[in-house]
This record gives sequence, structure tokens and C-alpha cells, in this order.
Amino acid sequence: MILLSKYEQRKIEVITKLLNKEITTNEACLLLSLSDRQIRRIKNEFNEKGVKGIPHKSRGKSTGKGIDDKTKQYIKALYINEFDGWNFSHFTETLSEEFNIHLSKSKVYSILTDAGIKSPQAKKKKGKIHPSRKRRECFGELIQVDASKHDWLLNGSYLHLHGGIDDATGLVMPCYFSKEETTKSYYIISKAMYERYGIPRELYSDNRGTFYVNNKKELTIEEELAGKRLPLTNFGSAMKDLKITTHSTSCPMAKGRIERLWRTFQDRLINEMKRQGIKSIEEANEFLPKFIENYNSKFALRPYSNKNAFRKLDDSYNLDYILSWRKEVSIHKNCYFCFQNKYYLILDDNNVKTFTTKQKIDVRKTLDGQVIAYFNNSFYETKIVRDIEAEVKQMVYESIKVKPTTTAHKPPSNHPWRNSKPIHHNQKLINAMNTN
Repeated sequence: MILLSKYEQRKIEVITKLLNKEITTNEACLLLSLSDRQIRRIKNEFNEKGVKGIPHKSRGKSTGKGIDDKTKQYIKALYINEFDGWNFSHFTETLSEEFNIHLSKSKVYSILTDAGIKSPQAKKKKGKIHPSRKRRECFGELIQVDASKHDWLLNGSYLHLHGGIDDATGLVMPCYFSKEETTKSYYIISKAMYERYGIPRELYSDNRGTFYVNNKKELTIEEELAGKRLPLTNFGSAMKDLKITTHSTSCPMAKGRIERLWRTFQDRLINEMKRQGIKSIEEANEFLPKFIENYNSKFALRPYSNKNAFRKLDDSYNLDYILSWRKEVSIHKNCYFCFQNKYYLILDDNNVKTFTTKQKIDVRKTLDGQVIAYFNNSFYETKIVRDIEAEVKQMVYESIKVKPTTTAHKPPSNHPWRNSKPIHHNQKLINAMNTN
């Protein structure tokens, strides 16, 4: 049985009329949109073989460019046994990088769907469509930051992945896992970003208390005109010191790039960590830099402008002192202060520095636990005081040359004063009267 397409059936009809001299060769060329040479070739084939000469000779034969059944079976078995649950695009990239099997995403999709495997990222019915915001022009102009709470290790316990993404290029900034969404975690990713890329121009976040004071009371117009401002959080104060403009939003769609990144990571990152056998938060944090570098090499874009908006770290910036917890405290007895239920002396070149009692100073605690004092645009080291009385007597009084207060003299037990009888306060008057 020879199956012919409609076009091939038309060929037979035209060639038959040509052989019967009902039409000319030029007319046959116009009807079939073929050249004169092709018409003569088809005419000769039809004369010799009949209908068999009409279909293409390569029909039903392998082109030599397809995938053999053995390779198809290997890909199916590999996905089922090692990569079950991976999206097909991620699986295709891994085939090329680790197994030297270079296929298109559509080809891998066909192989797996023909085997009855459904894509875990099958498109669902779209809901309300939100138009995407235009990207910024320069690298480092705007960084979106956020944290994603998820069962990242697939062990039933939730972790928070802190991270950021550049709005212009989609380049993922350093990320960090922690058990809770904390200021410390944001400090860690910020320090890693500043040291690698520089200081960005703007920062976009949600309204979490880490970034802004959740104060329902808003300032009145009179208060704003008087210069009053809402208090800053520790993170907000650090951004102010670094001259980074901050923005916030309560709408997830407004910072859609970081939200979309978490969806991608909840697929790719989880599967990669599962394959590597990562089961602890320490191992996960150690694996993150390699994963992010690989991810950026595949998906980061070129910005509209070649200008780099990241500012280089100035020598005047001490990130350890800026990215810190801050509190205003009062000075006690000219020399020490209380911070987190501990007493500290302020040192200036290993000597105790004195202040006015009740003087207000800024105390900061760095990421590594160091406590420093900030006063009059200068930073001072501190020393913890375990026995405040002994330390004050030994160090403070000697350094400021103040003698300790002398105690009252206590006479011995055999002192005449102890053996004498007490005299009534009117005894002298009584004695005078008796004499008279």
C-alpha cells in the first residue's frame, strides 16, 4: 500500500495530463510550482515506476540525525531514577553539563512525555495578569531584597533563605540560610554584596520590622515641618550611613523579580541540594555560592546601560561598625556604661576614657560580637567589667588621679572613750547648780 499526500495526488494528476499532452511542460511547472528539470525528472520516474516514483525516496528512512532508541531509554531511566520531580528545562541542562547529552528542551520534553511522564512545571490556567515593571538601566541601580520561608531541606522544618536580585540584570546577589528572618541574616548578605560588587544606589524591600519601624501613628504635617522623623531600625540606620536610598512595599507584585526568583529556587535549588545529599543548614550555606554562580552564568542579562551604579567601598567605611546593632546609653561615674546587662569601660589607646556622668553615647555590637562606643564621630574600643567596684578602684581612680573615699575611723575596743560613761546633755548645768 502506498500512501500519498494531497500534493502527491495532485502531482499524479498533472503528470498524467502532461503525458497525455493535455498540458505543456511550462503549464505543469506553474501548477506544481516546480522547475522544468524537476518536472522532467518526475515524468521519467512516473513512466518507469508508476505511482511508486511519486513519493520521496527517503520516506520511511532514518535521516541519521535522530536519537536512537537506546539513548531514549537511557534518558527515561535517568529521569525516573535520579531526577524525578525536576522540571524538564533543568533536566536538559544537567544532561548537557554532566552526561554530555546535548539535546534541545523540546526534544527532551517529547521523549519524556511520550513515555507518559508529566512535566512538574506544566502550565496552569493563568490568573490575573500584572504587567511587568520596566527594568532599571544600570547594574547596581536597584537591588530587591527579601526572604523566602520554605521547607528547603525537605525534612519538615522551615528555613528562611535571605537574598537579593539586581533589577537591571537579574543577577542574584549572595544568599544566606537561617532559621528565622532576622536583621543579622540581612547584614550577612549585605556585607557579602558590598565586598564583592560595591554599595548599590537603592534598595527595595517589604514592610517588615527589620527595615522599618511598624508604627501605626503617622506624623502630622506640623511635626514634619518641625523636622521630626520616625525612628529608624538598626538596618535602616546602617543604610542611612551608607547613603543607600530605601523603598518598601506591601504588595508582592511590586517586587516581582525577587518573588519569581524564590519560585525558581524552590524548584532548582531544592532538587540540587537533594541530589547532593545536603541535610543541614551549614551544608546548605556552603553549597549556595557555587549554585548561585552557576545560576547567574545561565540567566543573568545584559543591562540597558554599561554604566555601573555600584559605588566602591571607601576606606572610611568600616562595615563591621556600620552593620551593627545600636543603642544609646548613659555614662555612669564618668567612665562606664551598662549594655545588655553587662558593664563596659571605654578605652582610648588602652587607657580609660572619661566622660561626663549621664553623658549619652552610641553603643554598637558587630556581627562577631564586638562591643564598641561611638562618640563625636569617633569609635572607641571597650572592655567588659566583671567586678565593677574593683575595676573602678584599680583602673579609673588611678588614671584620673582621684583618691578613693576614706572610711570612718573606728576606735579599738580598749579605747578610753568606749570605757567612759555616757554624759547627759544637761549634766554640766546640773553640776553648776549643785555647786551653787
